[in-house]
Amino acid sequence: MISRIIAFFTSIAVAIGSFFCLFKPAVPKAISSDELINMDGIFEKHEIADTVYAARFNLLNSDERMILRCLQGLVNRDKIHLFLMQCGQDSKYIQQLAESGKEIVNITWTLPELIDFFSEYITDSGYVLYRNSEYAEGLNTACNYAAIKGWLPVPVEAKETVEKCGLKMMKDISNEEYNYKFLKKFFNEYKDEFSDAGIAHIKTSAAGLRDFAIQQKLFLCYTKSDAAGDRLLKKVLNKTADNGIVIGWCEQEKHFVELISKCGFSIIPADHSANLSVLNSLECEISDNTSKTAVTPDPDKHYISLIFSDGDNVQWMTNGYSEFYRGQNIERDYPITWGIPELCQELSSATAFNIKTAVKHEGDSFIAGPSGIGYALPSVYEEKSMDTYTTLSASAMLKSKVSIACLLDDKPSAFKEAAFARKFDFYSRFDNIDGGIIFLDPSMYSAGQGRIWFSNDKPFLTVKKTLWSPDGYDGITPEWMQEQADIINSYAADNHSINGYSAICIHAWSLTPENLDKLVSMLDSHIEIVTTDELIQMITENVPHKDAKPN
Repeated sequence: MISRIIAFFTSIAVAIGSFFCLFKPAVPKAISSDELINMDGIFEKHEIADTVYAARFNLLNSDERMILRCLQGLVNRDKIHLFLMQCGQDSKYIQQLAESGKEIVNITWTLPELIDFFSEYITDSGYVLYRNSEYAEGLNTACNYAAIKGWLPVPVEAKETVEKCGLKMMKDISNEEYNYKFLKKFFNEYKDEFSDAGIAHIKTSAAGLRDFAIQQKLFLCYTKSDAAGDRLLKKVLNKTADNGIVIGWCEQEKHFVELISKCGFSIIPADHSANLSVLNSLECEISDNTSKTAVTPDPDKHYISLIFSDGDNVQWMTNGYSEFYRGQNIERDYPITWGIPELCQELSSATAFNIKTAVKHEGDSFIAGPSGIGYALPSVYEEKSMDTYTTLSASAMLKSKVSIACLLDDKPSAFKEAAFARKFDFYSRFDNIDGGIIFLDPSMYSAGQGRIWFSNDKPFLTVKKTLWSPDGYDGITPEWMQEQADIINSYAADNHSINGYSAICIHAWSLTPENLDKLVSMLDSHIEIVTTDELIQMITENVPHKDAKPN
């Protein structure tokens, strides 16, 4: 009796939600693929100089390294001359620069030697003095001066060093009281001198991105997830163009992403991305290695797709993406689907090129990272901004040669289900988007439990299960692995309903490719692993096109 009452009121809530959706404006028509492919990028491109200096960090302390990152942004404002050797992938990027015809000069210099050599890029031989703080109020503001004035940011610890190099102090903010009032005062005075493309949101511990922010004139700040921080952030975003990008990271992920989504913005995790001031302009043609082979489902099989998470994480991929490369070195006869940031083709097409050309397993494929051109929650994203947001996303997907969208959101209440599903129409209207995979919180992305919605006859499938240990890598015990395998082995075969198809998320910070390989060996013979493209194709061709929940 109680279950019937709950079902009755749930159906009423769904009906009411659907009724209100009838009064929403129609979803705009999609633009053509030719128009999508020719759309301008988000960020400015710069010419790469004939000679590029590859600087190593060996002789520098942490303060000096931060100065060098800021100096790189100043040097690369017009032509790109300076690359910093920081991680394992950098040798590959340098090789790609050399292959494009650039002369590479390797240097291992002290900070004074670097300042002396690149002094012409420091306006008025000037510097801004700041003191370090956890939330980078002084450092970010000094970087903002660098972006609009061309002065070099310098912490108080390095004051004597840079003055011996002939630099003179143009602004001293080291004795200011660092708070939101301090940040707001600067913003109000100089806001019109910054780019409308977006902002950089990073704190002192971030080891990258400042070169790119200075080069692109992105306003830098970091706000805590409190009432005062939210007010400042909304003020900053209000100045930026609609559908702007927040690049960096935040304090409380869900709170922050929901706030910016409501403002019509999305975020790109990239606060530790190095050399974006170079990689953003190093163009590489991205190959299309996605399998499009038609698959006829076997009635005795249950089909699953294994999807590695964190496909929005630019820094993870530009700085190494070791999980992917380790996954390629495993001898296996099953495919893995990897998330890749849609904006990777613009921020670092060299990274996307390296990843796609490194695929050793013919079946491996890629889907777009959540939830579009940047990470946002579609359910609360401003409806008036959804047209541009998804158009930018479709353009990036076309250029990245991926056809399956990935959306990350919260499980909607019954009353909001219709409004939530309506957002899929903004994605499915594009010919180059075949459908979507939906990660729904809570329950570690699997709150949707395999439910499916259809939009323009294209399936949008929720993750049925996430292989994610609450204890991270330490929680991946033989007992845990067997428990997960038993759950997957319980999935029934049914090629004519959603009961026969499942998307399974692999949490990148819990399960290693080696762990996954072991778990796959524990699956029964009726479990068949396919790519996400194949899974979506089989659902499209064999499952009734109506919203459904697995039994």
